[in-house]
Amino acid sequence: MSYSIVSLLEREVIDGKINYYDFVPSLVGNGIYLGVFSLLLILQFSLAVYTKQWWFGICYVCGLILEVLGYIARVDGHFDQSSRSLYILQIIGLTISPCFFMAGIYYIFGKIATIYGSQYSRLRPMQYSAFFITFDVIAVFVQGAGGGIASSASGTGSQSLGTWIMVGGLIVQVISMTVFLFFWFDFLHSLKRARKHGSEREVFEERYYEIRHSKLF
Repeated sequence: MSYSIVSLLEREVIDGKINYYDFVPSLVGNGIYLGVFSLLLILQFSLAVYTKQWWFGICYVCGLILEVLGYIARVDGHFDQSSRSLYILQIIGLTISPCFFMAGIYYIFGKIATIYGSQYSRLRPMQYSAFFITFDVIAVFVQGAGGGIASSASGTGSQSLGTWIMVGGLIVQVISMTVFLFFWFDFLHSLKRARKHGSEREVFEERYYEIRHSKLF
């Protein structure tokens, strides 16, 4: 991300063309990530259809599509570092995709809290989804707006503004993830303490006992 903040006038020029990356993206490294995320996209789509957990599945499929697009752009960027469209695509794809992953995780945490017992979480299960997904959506729009400004900018000043707006979206995302982790580890600690006071059927939701012991869970 720091490379995109550098003034275009300060960027490395190769054969009379601007190198937007200031380096040559690795073909092997980015190719490996492209292959991994492409495989994960196929597996996650299949899992979404199989489990019919559509919100979680759609979030992850969208995130993985952005990852694939981002790494396609980086692979192409190995051969052409002067393409501004490829440069913007890899920034937008790779920085926005985690928002979709986290939205899926926020949603599934509410499900997990219900399966173990809502008394062990500080918020009601679906409040996690509502609260954190709201911040995730804000982060997506802010980063998208920044990427749009950067990609359509005609001068270095506008491009820097777009980049800093994207950074602002990333900051919102990181703060949201940090707060979420507090609730997550607090929930795990509550489950650990509960296990000391009786059998699993006694301390956790008995109606979801079979789900908790299923291989897929």
